[in-house]
Amino acid sequence: MMGVPLVGWPSEAACLTSAQVDALLMADVVVADEGFEPPARERFVRAGAEWMAVGNEVEALQILSEEAAGGRAVVRVVPAHRLVAAWRESARVAAGGGPYTPVAGMRPLDVQLARWQLPSAALARDAWAADEEVLGSERVTWVDAEQEPATAFGEGPPDAHLELVHPHGEKVYAGPLAAVPATVWPDPLLAHWQPRAALRRPRVLILRADGQAGPLGDAVRREGWIPVLSPILAFESPNWSTVDDRLTHLDRYAWVVFTSANGVAAFFGRLRFLGQDVRRLTGRVAAVGQETCRRLGELCLTVDLVPTGESSQEGLLAAFGAVSHLAGQNVLLVVGDRRGATLATGLRAGGVLVNEVVVYRTVPRPLDEDVRRDLVANRLDAVLFTSGSTAQFLWAALGVRERAALGRLARVSIGSSTSRALERLGLPPTSVAARPDTPSLVEALRAALAEGEAGRRGAGA
Repeated sequence: MMGVPLVGWPSEAACLTSAQVDALLMADVVVADEGFEPPARERFVRAGAEWMAVGNEVEALQILSEEAAGGRAVVRVVPAHRLVAAWRESARVAAGGGPYTPVAGMRPLDVQLARWQLPSAALARDAWAADEEVLGSERVTWVDAEQEPATAFGEGPPDAHLELVHPHGEKVYAGPLAAVPATVWPDPLLAHWQPRAALRRPRVLILRADGQAGPLGDAVRREGWIPVLSPILAFESPNWSTVDDRLTHLDRYAWVVFTSANGVAAFFGRLRFLGQDVRRLTGRVAAVGQETCRRLGELCLTVDLVPTGESSQEGLLAAFGAVSHLAGQNVLLVVGDRRGATLATGLRAGGVLVNEVVVYRTVPRPLDEDVRRDLVANRLDAVLFTSGSTAQFLWAALGVRERAALGRLARVSIGSSTSRALERLGLPPTSVAARPDTPSLVEALRAALAEGEAGRRGAGA
């Protein structure tokens, strides 16, 4: 049994590096020191993982060997100050075999520096981003881990500068943080440390409403990026008095058309509240796109019409062009209050009797103050716009400096209508998703980040 990840858990959970977090999240079994309860354990150890306490390395190695032989992913966790001792003890017990592989972590001084430079609230706010935020673009001097940092922060180059000094005053390294050679560390264990610049991960702002950003955030995290969730909008109920009559007479309509997944949820939620039988929906059903179609399918409803090309009102209007004998029929459009007029206008032009029913309202939410600070401090790399409303509400919430900062980010749009909203604000998208779904958004984000990285390399050439 060789190469078991060894994680030294720091006293500040925000100082876990991305490599340590990845090792913890992949583990089926975590073997920890008896009595050790690390901060924020529930955030970084999967709910289904088994947490096992041991009193010494002999016991730890026995458990790890048995679990690994059973095909389970294992990790050894110790307090950060015990990392060296645990590694050496495991090598002694294993007769020099050294079964542990220390996972790249922050040296004790890193944690000191993090506490010194940033308020505790900032450390706790975003554990995923702590390894990027600690140094930023400042020029710093590092001293030995047992010394207090005697550092003056001032104007510095884009890349952090590092000076490593022993307590007796010998300077062993001076230069860019990203270029630190492993040979400068006096203990061979510390050769596993990685310069923090190598751990830099893009931070992606996601503006979806509460309860809707989770899957997209998870997909972003799986790519190794850092999701920053900040809902900029919320959904509220409309004046139902203008809606209920139509919902209780669904058999009047030859077609019921759903223009969003949010509309599906609101429509059938109200139908249940009114005690109506879904079998009253005797007409045919149309959906604006695949996500709306999927939500209807979850309700065991067959969708008769969905665009084969673009998932938009324009695409659905084109699909209706192939439906015969549509003129003169009653059609119910299920919409939100910020709907476009393209579909209703186009159908009416073809002689269709269109009734629109607004089943939800989209309202702005205050922008998180942390996001404002991140924008101005250039701590964000990209923003995902999943509707025209997210673009409009974010723009309205920003001041002059924040708008300028937004213009420097990679901007990813979910589709054509969102792209038009961004263009009207003078913020053309960097990349547009091929389809309005999570995999396509991630692919568009990958392209936008790659384009931004290529631009930075070109500017520095």
